[in-house]
Amino acid sequence: KQRETAIIPLISGKVVFIDDEIKLGWGEIMSRLIQNSKAEFIPYDDFSSTYSRDELVEKIKAFIDRVSDADCYVLDLRLHEDDHTKDDHPAYSGHRIAQYIYEKNHGAQIVFFTASEKTINYIASERYFSGYVIKENPDYLYDRGQSKEVFTKFVHALQKACSNAYLRE
Repeated sequence: KQRETAIIPLISGKVVFIDDEIKLGWGEIMSRLIQNSKAEFIPYDDFSSTYSRDELVEKIKAFIDRVSDADCYVLDLRLHEDDHTKDDHPAYSGHRIAQYIYEKNHGAQIVFFTASEKTINYIASERYFSGYVIKENPDYLYDRGQSKEVFTKFVHALQKACSNAYLRE
């Protein structure tokens, strides 16, 4: 059986990907999806375990400043180990990064692609995102149909965000 090639028909642009699980396969998946669409894929991958949450947030902010003309940001909510152990939702590194992006430009397009399915996270981040998609994690693995549904939802969120990139101007 021939493999399906996933192509996201995006209008050209830059898609910034920020996820601490980038080296656990998500980076490769996103790279293939986004680069097949002819968009530029710009990943952040400096997730050293030696960084405090505040240090990590500052490093990601500096990275964002260097790629400030991105059309869309794909962002995980929990980017640091402290985000998994402390229940202070607004202080999650992903919330803080989204707030930074939003404060720099209210029209910036952010798609949260996260394993966090808690309603409180959705509500706390609602003001910043143009899409919110719950990805698989080891606690709840999806069957093939569910995985396809998640990626279809993600593709639609990404298409919407990229088509609304003009709002940042």
